Amino acid sequence: MATHASEGAKLLQLIKKNHIQHPILAPDSFTSKSFRQTLASLPKEQKNPGYYTNGLYVTTPMIIDMLNEKGQLFKHEFENTFHEAPDWHAAFAYDTIALLVQAMRNPSFSGDSSQLTKDRRVIQQSLASLDSIHHAMEGVTGFVYFDKQGDSQKSVYTGIYKNQQIISTFTQFQMVPNIYEVPDYQNEIKNKHIIPFDDQYMFKINTVYTGIEIKKINDIDMKNMTYHLDFYLWFRYKGNIHPERITFLNAAEKIELGPPVDREKDKNVSYEVYHIRGRFKADFIPGAYAYKERLVGVSFCHDERTRNNLIYVADVLGMRLESRSRMVEKLKKAKVLTPASGYSINDFWVFQNIAEKASLGAPRYLKIQEGKVKFSQFNMGIRIQKNELSLRSMIRYEFVDHLLISNLVIFCLSVCFIEGKGSGGIAA
Repeated sequence: MATHASEGAKLLQLIKKNHIQHPILAPDSFTSKSFRQTLASLPKEQKNPGYYTNGLYVTTPMIIDMLNEKGQLFKHEFENTFHEAPDWHAAFAYDTIALLVQAMRNPSFSGDSSQLTKDRRVIQQSLASLDSIHHAMEGVTGFVYFDKQGDSQKSVYTGIYKNQQIISTFTQFQMVPNIYEVPDYQNEIKNKHIIPFDDQYMFKINTVYTGIEIKKINDIDMKNMTYHLDFYLWFRYKGNIHPERITFLNAAEKIELGPPVDREKDKNVSYEVYHIRGRFKADFIPGAYAYKERLVGVSFCHDERTRNNLIYVADVLGMRLESRSRMVEKLKKAKVLTPASGYSINDFWVFQNIAEKASLGAPRYLKIQEGKVKFSQFNMGIRIQKNELSLRSMIRYEFVDHLLISNLVIFCLSVCFIEGKGSGGIAA
């Protein structure tokens, strides 16, 4: 249904009024803020959230549950500032500014108004150098780069509305950049992992909704940077893809899932829950913790299926993911970390990104550039802090430099004052 937001909202009302049950696929205008606000003002939508949009398919360049770590951080900061979730326009605007800032950091960029033509050329050349995913800037919307025509090569995702939220559909299609780099591509086409389309090829990617519920974090040993974790892990998916065949990337010992403690199958949707206990390594995500903080949680990827065939995404609905602050409150209320541990929880987030594994000369991967195989990596992180009252723990990280400079200035003035007082005054 190719319309703008306002017309689309009116059409949906008519479709619902006339009880039309056909599946509807709509463009990204149906993900806009104006579209949602128009429907949210209607009495039936207020009484039953999702009344008009539940089951509506949309195409969009960004879906929240597929954001990487930078994207989740952007979402968190945006919500704290504007008290609403960002749409794809906000995310792409942020990446656009980030691209320009990165270009202006080029040593050849002067910033002098008299050198405007030269500076524009520097920016253009800097952007043109981002000509492949191997030379891309990783932004909040993923990797940003441009083709020979200067067009940004961004993915388009398919989402579905559920309870006023857009979540990923079980199947995504992404363009194959070079079919001859795909290991055993003829067999992949035969198995329908790659779909021919309009003289090109597309990866058929299985989306696995993934959720985690923490029961206990105990036996914290920060001398060896390990801890014991007791949690439930579940998958909701379609097809015979075995999402449970995973490797925990931060395991401190061998972790086996064992048989599921619960499983269901509703038509062609499978659901499995696993109860997992074991020791894991802390601080497993570089830069995701600060002074006197530690990061605990889990990180894993599939053993066999690459990111071209399987992606783990956060089960936004199943985990009741509203905001990071509310998740922290839920964890505190559930007492997953007892006061006796000496630590308290101060942040929580989940995201998916890319795990790269060396091909190790495997014949099926010899065609891949750089010899690295990419897998979907699912991450759940809980930031914990030592229970102690100190001035340092009360000061935000970004203010530390300013405080040090202020202290240095005060120290120098104090020295001058003392010396001046000892000599009868400070010389003019």
